[in-house]
Amino acid sequence: MKAGLKRLWPYIAGLIIVLIVTGRLGDYLYHRSRISGPPAGRTYSGFAAAMSLLAFSAAVIAVTLTLPSFISWARTQFQRPRMKLFFEVAETSSTIPRLVPKDSTHGVPQTMINGTGFIVRVNARNDGNAPLRNALINIHVPVECELQVADVPIRQHYLAVLPTDMSEEDQEAGDPEYMAFSVGYDTMAANTDNYFHVRVKVPTFGTYRVVAYLFGDPPLDKSGSIGRIDVVATAPSLSAEQS
Repeated sequence: MKAGLKRLWPYIAGLIIVLIVTGRLGDYLYHRSRISGPPAGRTYSGFAAAMSLLAFSAAVIAVTLTLPSFISWARTQFQRPRMKLFFEVAETSSTIPRLVPKDSTHGVPQTMINGTGFIVRVNARNDGNAPLRNALINIHVPVECELQVADVPIRQHYLAVLPTDMSEEDQEAGDPEYMAFSVGYDTMAANTDNYFHVRVKVPTFGTYRVVAYLFGDPPLDKSGSIGRIDVVATAPSLSAEQS
């Protein structure tokens, strides 16, 4: 209640000032009309002055009441989320995750892991000045992989029951035809990192695509809503030789 009154007092003060100024102007014009001109002219002048004052008062009151809302609306037009997707990979939960560099000579960033199991952390970073509301993130892996969500239930990150078929555009980018995926929900505030984790078990050594899709309100462009990496699973001996 006190907070509401505190927000209203500038408007109340402004209305009181408008009424005082209007009353003073009206009194001044009324006395001017009494001492100048014929009676008919004085009546018309007084009526015109009164109507002008009413119109002026209504305009000032309208501006006083709507200006704060307009300023707030105008500010929101220049506030937008700016999303970026980052990938980190680790063999187990006890190893330090490695950030997968975005720059790659292969077109899609690539990282190598030791063995046939790994954990992927997807970081949806909001560097903007507004939240991404009703955000939805999907993390995809090839359907032959075993996919598990590695977040606590309160994170609202779940495993989809069935795999999905990828679009022709995605397949042209190198994605498999069918992929298992997870679904995560959140509101991503400005200047925050938002982490989602999945555990992946691959059937054999080789290269496996991991894709993340991000959606929300307001809609995002492709640079901030799609991320891809290739994870190369190697035998321990081969990985040790190359390291």
